[in-house]
Amino acid sequence: MKRFFVLAAVALLALATFAGCRGNEDDTPGEIAGEAFHADWTHDTSPISFDVYFNASWFTDEWTTDEPTRSSSYITRKTGVDINFIAPTGNEAERFQTMIASRDVPDIMMFSPYDVGARQAMDAGLFLNLIELAERYDPTFFDVVTASQIGWLEHRPGVLYSWPNFSHSYEAAMGMPYYARRALAGSSMVGVRHDVYEAIGRPDMTYPEGFLNALIAVREQFPTIDGMPFYLMQMEFGDFGSSFIDGYIPALMGLPRTTEDGFFDRLTYEPYLEWLRTLRLANEMGLIARDTFIDTRPQWQEKMAGARYFMITMGRADQHGINSTLWGDMGGQETGVWYEVADAFRHPDGRNPEVGGNILLDGWMNIHITVNNRNPARAIRFLNFMMGPEGQHNQFFGEHGVTWDYVDEIPTIFEHVSDAPWDDFQRRYFIGGSNWAFWNSDIQVAFPEAPRDWHPSDGWVDFGNQYMVLLPEWQGMTIDPALHPDIAIIDTNINMEWGSVLPRMLMADSDEEFDNILESFLQRREQLGFAQLQEVRWNMLQDNKTRLGRN
Repeated sequence: MKRFFVLAAVALLALATFAGCRGNEDDTPGEIAGEAFHADWTHDTSPISFDVYFNASWFTDEWTTDEPTRSSSYITRKTGVDINFIAPTGNEAERFQTMIASRDVPDIMMFSPYDVGARQAMDAGLFLNLIELAERYDPTFFDVVTASQIGWLEHRPGVLYSWPNFSHSYEAAMGMPYYARRALAGSSMVGVRHDVYEAIGRPDMTYPEGFLNALIAVREQFPTIDGMPFYLMQMEFGDFGSSFIDGYIPALMGLPRTTEDGFFDRLTYEPYLEWLRTLRLANEMGLIARDTFIDTRPQWQEKMAGARYFMITMGRADQHGINSTLWGDMGGQETGVWYEVADAFRHPDGRNPEVGGNILLDGWMNIHITVNNRNPARAIRFLNFMMGPEGQHNQFFGEHGVTWDYVDEIPTIFEHVSDAPWDDFQRRYFIGGSNWAFWNSDIQVAFPEAPRDWHPSDGWVDFGNQYMVLLPEWQGMTIDPALHPDIAIIDTNINMEWGSVLPRMLMADSDEEFDNILESFLQRREQLGFAQLQEVRWNMLQDNKTRLGRN
């Protein structure tokens, strides 16, 4: 874990000075942040302590100042603010509900917007309005939190209780340089085993015949690998269908999500159905193993560990883990046994893919200043510092000359620090991604990268970046049973029906049978209340656009 946070994070997220300016030896206010960002935390640096509740029983981080080399020590010396992290023991929801009922809340609370009781706590008046605090005490808040984040998280117009950590905003993403946008690249893509693809001549897999011919060539040349069965395709099927068929193929085809007056229906769109019929034909030809339809994650992960698939359909996190093992531990650099992103499943008119980018407006464990806070002015100023450029730099690298120095104008953590055992690293330094609580994703990814060695995942990221579309209004489109109980039942029933029908379509004996199964499903979908579901979802989408100012 320490190597992941320090070496990978330093390589991928290495921070240079903000706006290209190099800070001085002390990293005083404005030099890392740039002149446009003034640091209001300097108004008062007298000692003060805040209790910060983190609603996760697994959270064990400590903000200690007994080690002078620790980032927490450096920040406390600098700002005067000390932090006492509090985590629940046992059931988080029960602890949360008890705090709400008793109104016995600490200075600052951190919890997911999806936590049970989140809305209840806001309605109970337990939190201060961050917009009012910022206007009164520290307007740099509006340099850190963007308009789209405010619009998305407002409790009601002009009232904001939640400050998002681990949140990407639409404005920041649109303004990022190409290299920084790589962090937002989506996952809707497929991969092929590099050495096998090379051996069959790297055929064009963007159209149905080429795709089938590639599978046939692999079957003929590689019936087994290392004496083990070699599978041509990895797909994951679940109760609600297949992320590959329902999400990846439409994205690679560049299919729209909406029309002028409603949602685009891919199940009535012939070019998309032609790709599904191609998969049906592949199954009829024996190119898709029966295991493919029934394997769950443990089974295909076991096969993946030995690179026993030609084509894989998985998200970036899964492929990165597999590729890191194949590339490093198993010698893929020399053998070619690793997975490259494949250009496949294109639209017949040649349009580009549209891979949805990872814009996470909700954040993760959002921050709330409570009505019991002992000094709201210091709290908002400290949070602006921590979530702003200077605080992000201080958290990630620590103190200049103590844990890092410039190498070719790029801040670089000292080798003796990065090589320390994990427990020692956490205790003595608390840098390199250790502090989960105060993390601003927009700032972390927007700084220039340090040079690093190529990794197979780079190709996947570059593909996702090249064809990325940013659609923040599509977040939060899951039907909430509490708000729409009848519609939630319709949604579940239709999804369950599709999850049952899809494998039958792909295992049909003919295109005619395929079409008949599909037509029966479309009729059943209407009977279950599809029109009502789409109306509610359409209204949700329009509401999201309004919140984001994208109407």
